[in-house]
Amino acid sequence: MHFSQPSGIVLYIMIYLASILVLVSIFVVNLSKGNQSRALKWQDSSLPCFNCKYFTGELLLKCAVHPARAFTEAANNCRDFDPYQRPED
Repeated sequence: MHFSQPSGIVLYIMIYLASILVLVSIFVVNLSKGNQSRALKWQDSSLPCFNCKYFTGELLLKCAVHPARAFTEAANNCRDFDPYQRPED
């Protein structure tokens, strides 16, 4: 079998798709780093959420009882706050 070299348009399409793949990969990596830094900010927060029994530690569902209020100013007066001591690692 003999394969000919790709035509100019096919080559441009391949380069374009490879570029898009690289850009999407960079975006996904930066997005995950941003989520990690936000998680670290939670721990330094003066809000009570991090020390609450209902804090899940997940980025998408921070609080099992009041997910929309978690880590906001409204969380300072949360009537469902229940202190929880996490074990030391």
